Amino acid sequence: FFFFLMIRRPPRSTQSRSSAASDVYKRQLHMLSVFIDELGGDYSQFIEQTVELLLPMVNFSTNDEIRKTVAKCLPSLLRCFQKSNRDNKEIIIPQLAREFNKVLWTAVSTEFEAGVIIGQLEAIKENIEIAGRFLSQEEINSYYTEKIIEVLKDSEKRKQENEQFKQDDDVEDEELQVINSDNQKEDDLQETVTEICGALFATHKELTLLLVKLLYESFIQKSLQQDATRHLIKFGLYIVSEIVEHLGVDLIGEIWPQISQALLKSAVHQYSEIRQPAVYTLGIPVSCTHLRAHE
Repeated sequence: FFFFLMIRRPPRSTQSRSSAASDVYKRQLHMLSVFIDELGGDYSQFIEQTVELLLPMVNFSTNDEIRKTVAKCLPSLLRCFQKSNRDNKEIIIPQLAREFNKVLWTAVSTEFEAGVIIGQLEAIKENIEIAGRFLSQEEINSYYTEKIIEVLKDSEKRKQENEQFKQDDDVEDEELQVINSDNQKEDDLQETVTEICGALFATHKELTLLLVKLLYESFIQKSLQQDATRHLIKFGLYIVSEIVEHLGVDLIGEIWPQISQALLKSAVHQYSEIRQPAVYTLGIPVSCTHLRAHE
């Protein structure tokens, strides 16, 4: 139980001078992550000390794995508290989720490694799912919506820069492989952001309508255009699927006619990766109507 006492937040001099020390912290944090997951509620008495230790390490500059492991630990701490017998869980869990996500969003805005960003975004999504409806209208509109749109636009910008670089005459095969790998990471990153949107739609419903509006204007409309790339169409479909599944047609009535027409068109697309999400999304309103009819 006192394993976390072995881990000390590294001084700045250590971060810059010793990769060996970083490897030690990485191993210790991995073990700590395992302990939190395995002990569950029994670890809850150490949550405060662990939070104090972990949050400053979200931005540990010399080791990507440390930043990813710290991000992974944060939702585990929430689940640990959720399983515990401690009092005031309905108050403390949302407070911790709000604090964790604020730190994680800040880290995302300064992170350059796509794999780390994905881990941080996955942690944000899990924290929302665990804490439930804990955000205010203002927090969603002025903070979460802004961050989501910013991350997606930055990712799309990096992909466009990669595509431009691929057009250079002197680009080599190895460089092309790196670029394609980077673009795949960006695709995975965008999909993770879509899952964050889904978590918000599921837990905060009508409070997310500004986010829906901006997603539609910034991304979904582009995916409906004739010259949209296969990836953009698929990405737009994933967003639409999350919107329709968690908010329903009634809450998005203004944009549903355009979306439904695009879904019908995509449902007969030549690529199955586009047909499948389109057909699935078209079936959601039908399923909901069927369920209401039998209530």
